[in-house]
Amino acid sequence: MRSFAETALALALTLAAPAAWAQSAATERCATCHETLREDRLRNPALAARASVHGSAHVGCAGCHGGRPEEASTRAHDPAVGFIARPDLATATERCGACHADARFIRRASATLQVDQLALFRADAHGHAVGEGRVRAPSCVSCHGAHDVRHVSDPASPVHPSRVADTCGRCHTGPTAVRGERPAAEPPSAWRASVHGRAFVERGNAQAPTCASCHGAHGEYREAGGPDARCGSCHDGEAEAFARSPHAAPFARLGFSGCVQCHGSHAVSEADGALLGGGASSVCARCHGGAQRSFAVAGQLDTIRSEALRALDEADDALRRADRAGFTVPDGAARLEEARAARRRLDVVLHTLDERAVREAAGDITRAATASRRAVRDTLARRDRQRRGWIPVVGILFALSALLALRSRAKETQ
Repeated sequence: MRSFAETALALALTLAAPAAWAQSAATERCATCHETLREDRLRNPALAARASVHGSAHVGCAGCHGGRPEEASTRAHDPAVGFIARPDLATATERCGACHADARFIRRASATLQVDQLALFRADAHGHAVGEGRVRAPSCVSCHGAHDVRHVSDPASPVHPSRVADTCGRCHTGPTAVRGERPAAEPPSAWRASVHGRAFVERGNAQAPTCASCHGAHGEYREAGGPDARCGSCHDGEAEAFARSPHAAPFARLGFSGCVQCHGSHAVSEADGALLGGGASSVCARCHGGAQRSFAVAGQLDTIRSEALRALDEADDALRRADRAGFTVPDGAARLEEARAARRRLDVVLHTLDERAVREAAGDITRAATASRRAVRDTLARRDRQRRGWIPVVGILFALSALLALRSRAKETQ
């Protein structure tokens, strides 16, 4: 245990860290000494730090480790002036935060880097765990690394969007996650298999949500309206529609999430007709029994949606057949695009559970799809008429060809 004096000194040095870093960058001799050492554990951190985002910003070692950075001897490792070879979780967090919460200091390196992240982290579950002294609690270095700290936009960074699920998964996977105190209900693999994960990994959609998108990088979304607010930040139309639905009030009263309750949290599947109706995968059946009127309403909405989507599929098939036959149907393609746009509106309107509104949205799909099929049919009908019109012409040409052949043969026999 540290003495009170040692703790007070360490805290003072932590609060002065920005000044220490700024002064040590030009004068410290830590890296120049450590880079010549033979032991990897002493040499590699110095090499990594020099190549890191901190090295490129010309910040030094003393800001984190303390000591006498201008010394080129063991006196550099002087505990009396706060040298710590391996800062504990709380110290590491405070020392990182001392610089990253100092706007005047941080603006020397970046005009956009946020300076409120330490305060947000302290208010988050991770920050609380560090404050409580939990051995496996995550600090800044747990996610960002200690010496080889890279910018979040660097694909090699542990917190780059393409790698953040793996980084979070180091703790939030399996029954022993977070010291066994709160097992992870769904591992990062559930996110990868979800509609969000597939959009990010398979289709390269950089806007698709990752762990940090919903949970926040340092806790900024913890108190920002819960999961419904996070889902609604992207799916605003669906959120507004649900707020008008008969589910909104009872869900709020029961403490349910309007989004997670039906769609799930990490293993979010593609929203399709399976969520409605009375099928085995219907979410309606979780709460509503077959004898309830609400269950019948769910089945009716599913029927309306299915019929509209069947019309959309038929129009799509018709246009594909025309294309394979070598015919372009611009009007049919335009109307099919209208039907697809109407389908997206239907997906939003379904969240209201308003049968009249759903019928209207489904009707827009059916009308546009029908018009598309009619355009394809009319185009193919014109083709057939044109073909039939050529039959007499071909017959005449054949007869003339035969007559000329006979006349030519007659001349040859004379």
